[in-house]
Amino acid sequence: MKAAGLNCIELGDAPSVSEEDLVELNLLKSLISFEVHNYFPRASRPFLLNLASLDPDNLSRSLEFAKNAVGLCAQLGGTLYGIHSGFRADVALSSLGRALEYTRIADYEIAYQQMVKSLCILCDHALRTGVTIAVENHQAARCDLINGKNELLLGYEAGELVNLIKDVGRPNLGILLDAGHLNVAANTLGLDRMAWVEQAKPFIKAFHVHDNDGITDLHQPVNANSWIMKVLRNPVFSEARIVVEAKFGDIGSLAAHVAWLRRELLVH
Repeated sequence: MKAAGLNCIELGDAPSVSEEDLVELNLLKSLISFEVHNYFPRASRPFLLNLASLDPDNLSRSLEFAKNAVGLCAQLGGTLYGIHSGFRADVALSSLGRALEYTRIADYEIAYQQMVKSLCILCDHALRTGVTIAVENHQAARCDLINGKNELLLGYEAGELVNLIKDVGRPNLGILLDAGHLNVAANTLGLDRMAWVEQAKPFIKAFHVHDNDGITDLHQPVNANSWIMKVLRNPVFSEARIVVEAKFGDIGSLAAHVAWLRRELLVH
């Protein structure tokens, strides 16, 4: 990675992470900057990470997992842990990315307040380690909807995420704007992407940068004409963390894309 010019890596969901892998990451942290994202490393007993869960066991596991992830982030020298916004139902892990399978749907306000309580706990824990928590917006694809309406996902609207941050009231909480997710949600539910960004702007700490057709989260590389590029060029986001979350066939192609993105943002 370092040889390819990649000196900052976000650790996200991976098929298998061994103890030896974690030891190696610790050895590399003086050469490469690491951040931790959401479900890393995968739990030995898989489950859906959901800070809004009303199932006591799932909620307990979610909080414990997130705390451990924050600890790992700090151990590796990272300063930001991004976590997905919550679900109003406990969704089957195997159904993510297609029509969601779920248990009963909780009342919105009950699920929202649970998310607030969970983030208070997580932010207080993270504050002691110097880690910022960033909540990522959901994509709200058509397969996530029930009769054309969003009944399952918290945190796909900017106003909702802004209210969440204000209600939690912790200085180390912000928004992780996933450009691909917002593009899908905008197409599915008729959101204005730029109005979304403008509303969330004061609280955006990081970006996941990738593109798609507005229907499926394809994780395609952005180009000079991608809508998110105008956002990234705004000087107000000059200190925000920018993570390339697009798919590439090999590390060389990824490195070339990262180098191009850096040049694009420097010259504008």
